[in-house]
Order: sequence, then C-alpha cells, then structure tokens
Amino acid sequence: MKKAREKRSASKTTPVSSADNVELAALMADIDNEIKGVQQHVVDNTPELQAAQDKIDIGRHICIELGGHQIAIPLEAIAEAGEHIQTQSLPLLPDWVIGITNIRGEIISVIDLNLFFSIKKNTRNRPYNTQIKNLPYLIVQNDDIKLAVTVDKITATRPLYTISDQIFKNTRKKDVLFKYFSGKAFYEKDNIQKDIFLFDLNKFFSSDSLYDFSIT
Repeated sequence: MKKAREKRSASKTTPVSSADNVELAALMADIDNEIKGVQQHVVDNTPELQAAQDKIDIGRHICIELGGHQIAIPLEAIAEAGEHIQTQSLPLLPDWVIGITNIRGEIISVIDLNLFFSIKKNTRNRPYNTQIKNLPYLIVQNDDIKLAVTVDKITATRPLYTISDQIFKNTRKKDVLFKYFSGKAFYEKDNIQKDIFLFDLNKFFSSDSLYDFSIT
C-alpha cells in the first residue's frame, strides 16, 4: 500500500438524534442477520420468470444512497454492514482512501465512495486515528478483494426484479458513477414499482484507480 504525505485533522460531524440512532441500529441488526443467512446458505441465482411481463427475480440486494442515486448491491457480495468504522490513516494515500481498519484481526482498506467517484470534494481532514461517524459502511468482497466502503445511507435490504429484455441494458449518462452500473431493477413498495440502479462490483474492483492503489 502506498504511504500518505500528511496527517489529517479532525472533522466535524452532524449530530444525530437518539431516535435516528435506534432506528439505524435496528436496521443494521436486521441487515447483519440477513448477511449471515446468505453466508450460511447457497444462494440460488437462477432467474425466476414471473407471469405476463417476464418479471425476473434477481434476489435480495442491499439498497444504499450515494450521490443522490438509489443503488443496489447483491447481498451475497456484502460481508458486513455498520454504522461507523474505526480507521487509521496512513501517509501518501489517495484522498479517497480514508485509511485502514481492523475487522476481527483482518486489516482492510477503507474507501470513501463519494471521493472515489468525485461526487464530493474532500472537505474532511482526518487525524491519524479516527472514528468515521455518521458514515455507514459496507464491507464488499469478491474472490480476490475485500474493502470497506463508506456510503451516504443504507436504506434497506429488498428483493429486486427486472424485466427480461432490460436486464443487460446500461444507462447512458455522463456521470462517472453511471459507468459502474450494470442496469436498472425495481422493487415493490406500497403497490408501487420503484426503480433502482444495479452497482457492478466487478467493474469497481477492476477499475484502474483501485488497481493502481493496490500495487506498490
């Protein structure tokens, strides 16, 4: 891992009400139970054709907000979700690398997705050791990489669906974040279909920025 040029000073955080904390803690507990359930069972990803409109069940996803977008990540790609994360900064790192963290004895890097995708500018100066509050995180993984990523908000876990002729259509936008979407899906809430973007973790893990960061 590359080393940081300077240490960062403490950031200000927005107060969160106790009611919000209780609600978030309950959500995290539910998500944690679902993640454990996925890890303990083989997930059947075989598309299930539904009647009439060829609605396809693509499984449960964790739904997040990032840069004003509603985004979904497959639940089986998530190792953990949490409210805040203890990090240690290192020298000579890109500004989107918050630092490293220790998750049950495993050292992994912590990435600020807002900075990685240039959605927001870096206005937070962080000390050498800091707890990133009010920034919920996910630990995402594939066969080769495991990272902690901070997001704006974790909203829920939901079963998602897509339409057969739209499953591989990419959204055409100039926003850099859209390059990492594999298409759109929808979920049903209060008898209404709501759209959500599917985040392509393979594109993210194979991005040039992460590759450059991972080599020394």
